[in-house]
Amino acid sequence: MDEVRTVPLWQQIAAHVSRALLAVYLLGAAALAVAVATGRATMNPLGAAYLVLPAILFVQAVVNTARSRRAGDSRRRHELARNGGVQAAMGVVLAGQLAYYWWVAPQTFTTWLPQ
Repeated sequence: MDEVRTVPLWQQIAAHVSRALLAVYLLGAAALAVAVATGRATMNPLGAAYLVLPAILFVQAVVNTARSRRAGDSRRRHELARNGGVQAAMGVVLAGQLAYYWWVAPQTFTTWLPQ
C-alpha cells in the first residue's frame, strides 16, 4: 500500500516561518550594509562577524525544511522539519541577543555618524 505523502500543518508553518525570518533578517542586514556603504555608519569587525551567525542558522533552517518536503520517509521528514524549527528558534535567540546588545551598547557593533 502506498504511503500518503501529506505534510502536516506544523511542518508547513515551520517552513513558512523560517523563510520569513530569513527574509526579514537579510533585509535588516542589507539596510545596515547600505548604511555602512553610504557612510552613515561604521561597522566594527566583531559586529560584522556576529551578524553572520543568525543568518547561517536561518539559511540552514530553510534548507532543512525544504529537504523535509522532499523526503520520502515520514520519520526522516519529521526529523528534518524538527531540526529546521529548532535552527530557526536558535537563530531567533541569536538575533534577539544581538538586538539586545545593540540596544544596550551600540558602540560595540556600529557607530552612527552625525549628518
